[in-house]
Amino acid sequence: MWRKLCKSSELTHWILSGGLLSLTAVGKLITVFQQSPIIDEIDPIVGVQTKFLLLTAALLESVIVVWLLQRRSSLSKNLFLAWFGTAILLYRAAMWLQGAPEPCKCLGALGGWLPFSPYQLGGFMLASAVYLLTVSAIFLWLGASNDGAIEKGVSKAVTS
Repeated sequence: MWRKLCKSSELTHWILSGGLLSLTAVGKLITVFQQSPIIDEIDPIVGVQTKFLLLTAALLESVIVVWLLQRRSSLSKNLFLAWFGTAILLYRAAMWLQGAPEPCKCLGALGGWLPFSPYQLGGFMLASAVYLLTVSAIFLWLGASNDGAIEKGVSKAVTS
């Protein structure tokens, strides 16, 4: 029963993550193709035009969504999501350390169409990145725990 509940929860996690990443990818693409004024700015962290950063991020988000839709292992799906969540959080931390004056424009032009302030959207996107990382990490741990990998790894480390 526990394993069935975990699988159902994990599937829900992949659906939520895929929906979120699809939404953010579309927002980035709309921003680029609408010729929004921000696309010509240079990103202070990566050092490239925002247009190329948005296109790269949208492509990566789309690849992850396609990956989630395919019959791939739970391990690879959760690793991919945890890695992406970590990358977003590291980027946001670098922005914060540089004293970025405004919230992340992760949703691109789509953020301007929503009835929320940029700070509310920035907080939501930060919480989304934390969600991607932590929930994926939990499922990675549960998967390793259920397979006995943790116990095997610990006993191997102790006996070595």
